[in-house]
Amino acid sequence: MDYSVSVKDMGFEHPLLLGAGVCKTLDDIKKACRSAVSGIEIGSVTPEPRLGNTGNNFHAEYKDGVLLYTINSLGMPNRGRQVVEEYSTEAIELAHQNGKYIGINVAADTPRELADMVRWAAQLGYNWVTVNAACPNKFVDGKPASILHYDSEAVKETIRIVDSFKLSPACEVWWKLSPDNDTIGHQLQMLDVLAESKSITGLVANNTVPHSTALDEEGNPCISMKYGGLGGPAVKPKALGDIDRIHKRYKNRFVLIGAGGVTSAKDIRDYQYAGANLVQATSVWWANDWNFRVFDEILSEYTK
Repeated sequence: MDYSVSVKDMGFEHPLLLGAGVCKTLDDIKKACRSAVSGIEIGSVTPEPRLGNTGNNFHAEYKDGVLLYTINSLGMPNRGRQVVEEYSTEAIELAHQNGKYIGINVAADTPRELADMVRWAAQLGYNWVTVNAACPNKFVDGKPASILHYDSEAVKETIRIVDSFKLSPACEVWWKLSPDNDTIGHQLQMLDVLAESKSITGLVANNTVPHSTALDEEGNPCISMKYGGLGGPAVKPKALGDIDRIHKRYKNRFVLIGAGGVTSAKDIRDYQYAGANLVQATSVWWANDWNFRVFDEILSEYTK
């Protein structure tokens, strides 16, 4: 059977991609190229290097050997765009030689910085750029930073600047959404702004759920920062609902990428039933000690 997925000028072998957050160096990319995923998203990458948060910043919760959820407070550690630019040509060539598409996830603290990161990344030759305005775990000058996606005016300004650039049509631009309960219509307002953009071609739903925590048997936080972003299977119902809602409202306006709790073939199919073109898996690799066989297992089940 043919499991390929066509997205604009890209023809993915199958819908399973590696999501951002776990592939940040050239060595990481080389390892990812040996995996079964059909696409790799590196990053997040910020204008300047970030050390990220200290201490234990990842927790995976299991019950009877089954992954329930993950919580991370990484804080987007990365070496900054200068270092990434130095290896980008090799990384792109390596991915393409191995039959994989490769994208880059970018983040920053202000609309202007974020828009400039999009332009920078598009010029490097990646197949897509994901705008990460949704990370809940970063700090600026030692204080928790606001999540840009929840700031309507900041989103509009970012889009305005990005739309003013003459980006290469060969590079897709995707926007990563924050989870939103939409009790005041915020989500639809943001989606309408994104739908009007001439640059944004895809949506990734969703990022991790902010301000989440987990406690050990003695009532102590499982991660050093106490609060982090909730990911893994626990967030799948919300991400699935958002994909379904976006698909029904905007039809084929966006390429839709489901992200959250992809650990099995059923998860891929569920996202596709809801309207997703592609899916991204991240936590499952992390929770399986960076063993790429987990992707083989998911795809083996998917292609039965």
